[in-house]
Amino acid sequence: MDILLGKVIWKLEASSASDNAVQYPMTSSPAGVDSDGDVYLNYVYIVDLGGQLWRFDVGTPGTFDNTTNLVTAGWSGKRIFTAPTAIPQRAFHKVEVGFDAGFNRWIFFGTGDREKPENNGTGRIYAIRDGNPSSPYTESNLSNFTSVIANATATVTGTVTPTQNGWWAAMPNANEKILSDPALFNDVLFFTTFKSETTNLCGGGGDARLYGIRTSLAAYTGATDMSAGAGALLPASGTTRVRSRLLDSGGIPSSPVVSMSASGGASLYVGTTNAARVQSFSIDAPTTFKRLRKWKETIGQ
Repeated sequence: MDILLGKVIWKLEASSASDNAVQYPMTSSPAGVDSDGDVYLNYVYIVDLGGQLWRFDVGTPGTFDNTTNLVTAGWSGKRIFTAPTAIPQRAFHKVEVGFDAGFNRWIFFGTGDREKPENNGTGRIYAIRDGNPSSPYTESNLSNFTSVIANATATVTGTVTPTQNGWWAAMPNANEKILSDPALFNDVLFFTTFKSETTNLCGGGGDARLYGIRTSLAAYTGATDMSAGAGALLPASGTTRVRSRLLDSGGIPSSPVVSMSASGGASLYVGTTNAARVQSFSIDAPTTFKRLRKWKETIGQ
């Protein structure tokens, strides 16, 4: 959309009547990526309610048709991943995008039916490396980390080989769903989940959890095996890291929010529908970091 005129100048449409790729609503916010540091977006990622991950290439100037007032060439959209159709859990929320040491783009998102969180069904978490596939990846192209995420020993990791394009995991508890945006910070993926204990959500109830999973992106280039999935959260007491923590009061949790202090310390904040307060957690901060002094926003026409 042209932000100056408020008019649609490009849109994704089915290529033909038999094209069923564009069949699911896209309710999440898009995630833009500037991959070359020129302050202009190169890619936009979004996931639809069918669990399909889309990438839109907008890094080159589009060809504008003055007759139709539309961009007719130069911009494109393609599916990067398709989830199994047998899984009833939907993807409602914004993806998180990060880069590994080889500057490969990784996209993280979770699934869970936000419209009916009390229903049966277990969500999944996905970590997908965008290798620009000619056809969409499926779960068979990813490493299965389900047993890793469920393991009580937080040091256990899973392996992603150079021929695999990421990993996925089903949540370890039956009917556990991801109902908010994930957050990537200091090589750790944070996300929250909800497991309903009642069919009447107005009465409260249900388990809320916070997860912290080491992604190992900082040391990965794509040329060798990657070990990921270890726990990164500090426990309620002690120092041995854990993958998840049960949140006080229960209810549906918010997205995790990361904050850094001027001194370099880091904290993570989460609220739940059952608690009239925000819970805070200490998390690992980068050993070195840049202090933000100023920024600018550029709108190009």
